[in-house]
Amino acid sequence: MNLRDALLAAINAPPVAVNVDGFEQPVFIRPLSYREVVQQQDDTKDDKDRIALARGFCRVVVNADGTRCFDVNNPQDVQSAADLPWPLMQAVLAASAKQNGLIATDEKKV
Repeated sequence: MNLRDALLAAINAPPVAVNVDGFEQPVFIRPLSYREVVQQQDDTKDDKDRIALARGFCRVVVNADGTRCFDVNNPQDVQSAADLPWPLMQAVLAASAKQNGLIATDEKKV
């Protein structure tokens, strides 16, 4: 496989299971593309949009096979995500940020 093909194969990278304190089963986080990171940044620019983090949660949480658990374009799914306990949502978003390289860690510097 040439380098280009190998890089493009990363588009279909499998989700990563993360353990969230207080939640009984692993939560699967999908890798975000650059395009999705930019969309999330644009989505959270408006400080008055209090549901933007719930849409971010919907973007990253998937089943083990990579299918999305929530549809970011479905207002009912976004509202359901927004109704989750804050500690759970916060832990999942933090795990996603770490997994997707959006924060610097000892293992991976941005």
